[in-house]
Amino acid sequence: MGRNSHLALTHLTNDFAVLSDPRVAETMRSTQDHMHPRSRDEVLALFEGFDLVEPGLTTSASWRPDRLAAVVDAEEDGPYAGVGVKP
Repeated sequence: MGRNSHLALTHLTNDFAVLSDPRVAETMRSTQDHMHPRSRDEVLALFEGFDLVEPGLTTSASWRPDRLAAVVDAEEDGPYAGVGVKP
């Protein structure tokens, strides 16, 4: 990726109550569209070599909460979200 390239992603996690039941993760891994939830540290590692844009890596509902009609508790949210820029 070249200078000023951006990486935007959302990623499922089982860090929160919404996906913390091990049966949910096992079901996601066994589907045709194999899904693997990652911890915050694992998702953060995907941004290696990028500078995170404010507010950094946070839950998707917290990334730009001013644009939401309702406040969402992180324990009910599910995915992490972030945008990074290549310096």
